[in-house]
Amino acid sequence: MTLFFTYILYFTIYSFIGWLCETIYCYPVNNKFTNRGFLNGPFCPIYGVGALLLIITLSGFENNYILVFVFGMILTSALEYITSYVMEKAFNARWWDYSNKKFNLQGRICLGNSIIFGLMSVIFMLFIHENIENLIEYMPSSAVIFTGLALLLYFIIDLTITLISVMKLNVKLKQVKILSDELKAKIDLELPHEYVLEIKSKLDKLVHSHKSSHIRILKAFPGMKSIKYSETLEKLKHHIKKKSND
Repeated sequence: MTLFFTYILYFTIYSFIGWLCETIYCYPVNNKFTNRGFLNGPFCPIYGVGALLLIITLSGFENNYILVFVFGMILTSALEYITSYVMEKAFNARWWDYSNKKFNLQGRICLGNSIIFGLMSVIFMLFIHENIENLIEYMPSSAVIFTGLALLLYFIIDLTITLISVMKLNVKLKQVKILSDELKAKIDLELPHEYVLEIKSKLDKLVHSHKSSHIRILKAFPGMKSIKYSETLEKLKHHIKKKSND
């Protein structure tokens, strides 16, 4: 029982560290703070899961730099590929795309990132995890269980809210696409001007009504591409960017 909640603490700490690294890395690019990550809170779960994979599979081999580098590169790259595939199938969207980078695999992973992941795995196993492990060992078992349980509940709530938000975003994209097609059909049929204005008014209202949760997701994943509503999503991102710059 204690081990399970210890892993929850590891997951939380490394998800936060991953979020922090992503935020710092992206700050010069955007020239402003961006809440990176899939969840609402300051966590990137893929880093937490990756850290747990390394801890479970490579503990005891910390001093074998080559082994840690190679297996760390393979494990984290596999995790990124699987995550990309599952999220695409679940939400009909590509959340990141490395197609423009050399030696990529279906745009889901690329050699450059995989090498960086391998190096990070060595640093993580040699210098970071041991200190975190020692820190948590000082905590009483009851504190580990209580804290881990509270964090688990938090992640369930945050994930639920995020999933609902993403599903609502897909519904919005579908509605925008339907109205756009309807507007085009009315224009092609040369229907009376008032019918065209009515649809255009509904469309403009829908496109310009941005929920903060949708804005956060699109800012966190600027390269996100919708499988079904690619053109509609790009229009929505354009409106959000324009509104942010105004």
